[in-house]
Amino acid sequence: MTTFNNIAIGNHFFFAGTWWEKRSSRTASVFGRPNRWFFFSKGEIVDLDGDLAIEPNGDNNEKQLA
Repeated sequence: MTTFNNIAIGNHFFFAGTWWEKRSSRTASVFGRPNRWFFFSKGEIVDLDGDLAIEPNGDNNEKQLA
């Protein structure tokens, strides 16, 4: 995981259940929908490899604390 500010423009990242493409220093579009841009905070925590993505079987790979 990293911050939005650390991602290079044009790279893809995972945030809030969706894959995004960074368009500028403060904006990104939903991957595959380049006409809708959204603003992001530079410090927003994002995932580069989709580790937080929910698996098709519903397992989100998070371990429950005892």
